[in-house]
Amino acid sequence: MLLDGGLQVIHANAAATALLDRGDGLVLRHRRLVARHPDDNTRLQAVLCPAPRLGRPAPEDFAVIRRPDRRPLLVKAVPLAAAGGNGPASEAGWVVRISDPEHRRKPDPAVLQKLFGLTPAEAATVSEMLPPRSEDEAARRRGVAKATFRAQLHAAYTKLGINGRDELVHLLASYRFR
Repeated sequence: MLLDGGLQVIHANAAATALLDRGDGLVLRHRRLVARHPDDNTRLQAVLCPAPRLGRPAPEDFAVIRRPDRRPLLVKAVPLAAAGGNGPASEAGWVVRISDPEHRRKPDPAVLQKLFGLTPAEAATVSEMLPPRSEDEAARRRGVAKATFRAQLHAAYTKLGINGRDELVHLLASYRFR
């Protein structure tokens, strides 16, 4: 999400827009990002102090936003330099990242191919292991025999330099795939 120097939202991606539309801990009021819980909003507004200084983070550059019956959101804000030019980024004073621990992002096999040098079959096999599931279930979802799935998975493990599913899940989580 991008905020201008006056802390008004000038761009939000689809995931941020959906979260804001649900009123899931955060909402927009007069184009400004606001936490629904008053204590959380006090911390959020302190993070989004009106005069960011390039290279100097706010006293805290993050806020924790509580949600009823769900894990909290983590909102991280970073001030940007005045860029000049055209488009929404030219007006941006802040970039804000909202992390939702309950949102799962499955890796695109094409990205896995380029990132790790996997074949298309190996990348599709690795992608099918998230969220963590059994080899039987993943093979069934891919529509291949278990022996074929296991061969492709172990070939991917070799290329990735890992020894099993737990290491695979940890490696992919380090790229924010879950």
